[in-house]
Amino acid sequence: MITFTMHNLETNPNNPKTAVALDLISQVEQDLTQYINQFPNKTFALRNLSNESQLNEKTLRRLLKKENSPSAHTLHKLYYVMTHSNSEEELLSLCPKVVKEQLEKLSTDKLKKETPKRYNFLELIESDPIVGEVYMLLGTKNLDLSEVVYRFGQYGADVLMKLNSLGIIVEVDKGLYAFSEKQPHLDGDILKSLGLRLTKRYMKPEVADLEGESYMSLYCEGLNAQGKKKWLEIDQKAFQEKVKVANDSLYKGQEPMFTFQVTDNLNETVRERKS
Repeated sequence: MITFTMHNLETNPNNPKTAVALDLISQVEQDLTQYINQFPNKTFALRNLSNESQLNEKTLRRLLKKENSPSAHTLHKLYYVMTHSNSEEELLSLCPKVVKEQLEKLSTDKLKKETPKRYNFLELIESDPIVGEVYMLLGTKNLDLSEVVYRFGQYGADVLMKLNSLGIIVEVDKGLYAFSEKQPHLDGDILKSLGLRLTKRYMKPEVADLEGESYMSLYCEGLNAQGKKKWLEIDQKAFQEKVKVANDSLYKGQEPMFTFQVTDNLNETVRERKS
């Protein structure tokens, strides 16, 4: 196995050329170049990294040329492979500070996230959508077996047992289940799959016009780069505000809710944009 150690230039004050912190794009280019240079065949190295990280080779080449600023999800996929991490906790401890700051934006709770080696969570929820629904319900509260059976029948109980056997949930009391400490990292593909499932099954357009019931909106417009950036910033801030409300004991309740935000361009979808 190729070994790779991150060199954060911020921690080398004895070298005047490296005392100044690198910006994110330069840090990623440096780390990626260092990783690739360990292999005798650079083409093979890129192809292998692409397969392991699930990032398109064109995306990796653009990062090497410093043509793009990587998203937090892209950084997570890339550094998980380059650091050989087994958990999100380990990943954060090994990454340079500028990368860690971006990765921490993905963490909205204190559960330890990891890329499971025993199962593929995306394949799991796409082959069995009820697994995804039960998983998201567990995100709102601990679930009683009887409640799951009432909603999904005996099959719901089987799903709970499957999630329990995989270590995703644990039985905290007789017939009562909660998330385990370690959870699968929800990357962009998984978020899309879960969001579309919940929207299709639970979004109620017939009450969308009623005040205080639900919210649905759609707006399309041509924007320049600055306008696109502003839209994305607004979405991120709105999501962070929703998380603050959800974590405030003043607003805790029994009504299970979901929110799914999406902003993207109307260009044709290609796999290289999945990150």
